[in-house]
Amino acid sequence: MLELIGQIFILGDIPTTIETGTYNLSLVAVSFFIAFLASLTAINIADYIVKTDNKQRLFFLSIIGATIMGTGIWSMHFIGMLAYDMDMYIEYDPWLTGLSLLIAIGL
Repeated sequence: MLELIGQIFILGDIPTTIETGTYNLSLVAVSFFIAFLASLTAINIADYIVKTDNKQRLFFLSIIGATIMGTGIWSMHFIGMLAYDMDMYIEYDPWLTGLSLLIAIGL
């Protein structure tokens, strides 16, 4: 069992070849705040969904709720990635980044 854990995690001294970085705490706070706001908004939308009898409004509110949660979770993770600063060049392709946002909203 310990061998399996050793294959997944680094046990003992950290190798000198490992890439390290630091977090920008301001961006981490922004990431948390966006997740918090998305959660509050989704809970509010869910309350409206429970109280509505109109099927068209129910569909519309469900689309809005899914969009808010998908966008909020995606934004939180993306800002979290930007918050981790490594000493290497990192580039995000705008088209793939936009596609990942659309996938997050759709799922």
